[in-house]
Amino acid sequence: MHKSVYRRFGTGSALLYDRMAAYRPGNMRVHVDFKHYFDASAAQLPQCVVDDMEQKWENARYVGRF
Repeated sequence: MHKSVYRRFGTGSALLYDRMAAYRPGNMRVHVDFKHYFDASAAQLPQCVVDDMEQKWENARYVGRF
């Protein structure tokens, strides 16, 4: 899962097309890292968080290269 998804879930609200609301896509309801946003009894810390690949590419000076 991309790190931006974790950030969007953690914010109070996000732009959803034409309105501001909590970012809660239905298909994420069963994902182990996001269950606690839908069901308080499933509260737990994320199992895995993606590595910061953009930062690694920037540090390696690969930005903009394919």
